Amino acid sequence: EPTLLLLDDPLAAVDAEVARGLLHALRMRCQGGLGREAAGVIIAMNQLPLLVNFDEVIVVKDGRVQLCGAGSEVHKHSELTDLMDGIDILIIDPHAAKDTEAAKQELKRASTLTRSSTISKVNSEVAVTGFVRWAVLRSYLLAPGIMVLIVVLIVFVTTYAFLGLRDWWLSKWTDEGGSPDPFLVGVFVSLSLAHCAAAVLGVLAISVFAQRAGQNLHDDCIESLLHAPMSYFDETPA
Repeated sequence: EPTLLLLDDPLAAVDAEVARGLLHALRMRCQGGLGREAAGVIIAMNQLPLLVNFDEVIVVKDGRVQLCGAGSEVHKHSELTDLMDGIDILIIDPHAAKDTEAAKQELKRASTLTRSSTISKVNSEVAVTGFVRWAVLRSYLLAPGIMVLIVVLIVFVTTYAFLGLRDWWLSKWTDEGGSPDPFLVGVFVSLSLAHCAAAVLGVLAISVFAQRAGQNLHDDCIESLLHAPMSYFDETPA
């Protein structure tokens, strides 16, 4: 039997009745009930009405510990005053065999207040229409790195330069009567091969550019998502 349980928001995806039952079972588990040895429990959660039921509470914001104290006292700190406004504290008796219907309704109401209070602090999503802004294009162009962008530009400029030189040489050759001069033929073939090689390099360069841009943008999105506040997930559950 483990002597320490680490739980990541176990009450987030359950209804009020199940949440109350889980917390009651955890309290019993900590005290050696349920026929098992007593164990410690560390829970990451955001159900504010239930904080008073824990022996020790640590509030973390932006990767820093904002406050630490007993569950019965932590809700009185100024850091939680705004969040706890209008939310009733709910104490769960660890010795109660069954929950009353009134207590279940109280937990459901408190959970609703917590969610409403959190969502009200989040700005409404704004839909943007029209042309893609330059800032967005600039972010994509610079996502793979400035050196990759420079290489892509050089390759494409070189490709079209060889294409232009080949067409110019062909027109010059035609103006001279299209004679089968080995020098004229050799220059035309060389420019054609150089254009083909540059075009192949251009395709490879744009492939690397797109792959690195997608990877870097995806990594930035994941980084932002992992550091998003809980209010974001309340407003965007999917």
